[in-house]
Amino acid sequence: MSIVKDEDGWYVATAPALRGCMSQGETVAQARANLEEAMSLYLEHLLEGCEALPHGLVAASDIAHIDVRGKSVSARITSVQ
Repeated sequence: MSIVKDEDGWYVATAPALRGCMSQGETVAQARANLEEAMSLYLEHLLEGCEALPHGLVAASDIAHIDVRGKSVSARITSVQ
């Protein structure tokens, strides 16, 4: 997960391991929460289509836990700027 502040003052959160998965918020916490929801929906969509989950969703020191169909999935947070 990467979170950066854009030129309009919003925090834009992306999940590099999940191509095209992104969200935003007025605060870092809001951007992170919004991205966790977007990641959950993204992964649920992959599971419904029987597609393989992307590599890079292995737990590390900073973890975002999201719930997908009642199962916890962990994603490493790579940076917050």
